[in-house]
Amino acid sequence: MHLALVHRDLHAVTRGGIGTLYRALAPRLRDAGYDVALITQHSPHPLALEGIRVFTLPRTDDLDRHRQTVAATLTALDPDIVESSSWEAETLHYARLPRQPLTGTSAPLPPPWGDPMSSRLAQPSRVHA
Repeated sequence: MHLALVHRDLHAVTRGGIGTLYRALAPRLRDAGYDVALITQHSPHPLALEGIRVFTLPRTDDLDRHRQTVAATLTALDPDIVESSSWEAETLHYARLPRQPLTGTSAPLPPPWGDPMSSRLAQPSRVHA
């Protein structure tokens, strides 16, 4: 399963917030067997995580242009799941694109989401400052 996490400020240096959450979540999802992609804007402190693709978009303060670039990148990647913070509505244009109807039968989500007894993502990890 291919997951995309989107936030314009995913950097190697962080002050907390959603960027810190995505930086911690991405390796755990990768370790659980998911194909993870991060989409962010150019940074003087670029993020590099082993086994995780990072797509760096041009930095802009024009949010409409950024949303268009995010939509084009997500369309090219065609992930199964897209997660983004609601701050600045970065995936707004992508969410408004028409979708092909799903075909076939529905299947339960793979672990850890499909297994209510799973605690792989609930286990705390050690964070070193």
